[in-house]
Amino acid sequence: MNVDGLELPSRLVWLIDAGHWPSNSREANRQQVHPAIFAPEVVARIAPTETQLFLYPPPFRTVQRCVDLGEAFWLQPIAAPGDLDSKLAIPIADFGLGSDAPLVLDYRVDRLRPRVLRLQWRAQGPANRWMLVTQGFDEFCDRLEVEKQTFRQPPDAF
Repeated sequence: MNVDGLELPSRLVWLIDAGHWPSNSREANRQQVHPAIFAPEVVARIAPTETQLFLYPPPFRTVQRCVDLGEAFWLQPIAAPGDLDSKLAIPIADFGLGSDAPLVLDYRVDRLRPRVLRLQWRAQGPANRWMLVTQGFDEFCDRLEVEKQTFRQPPDAF
């Protein structure tokens, strides 16, 4: 699966196909109903101060495409836009409703093995910044034990 010339990690494509990552907005919205899909202690493995995780479904877009589509958040100082290359970052998750703390695949260092970054909010001191979560998507999935999650439900389950 390709997003504006960036190849998504093969594991992400597999997770979507296998039902371990939401494949559409209906499956993704299940995370709002059941926020404990990822237990708080599991989320803390990638962000010690966070308790929820919301995985985005396809279609994925680069940050630049999000901006082109009118998502002003990415241009605001709180999003630390100077710390990302908008054409080489793909949002894949955030920390739940109202968090304004996305996670992105960052292709700047390696076009074949993107790192995972998260926007870290600063209550005091320096401005918000993008910080490294993992050196690659596989490590991100391993820490979260993503394969233990199930997003596909029988049609009458909702």
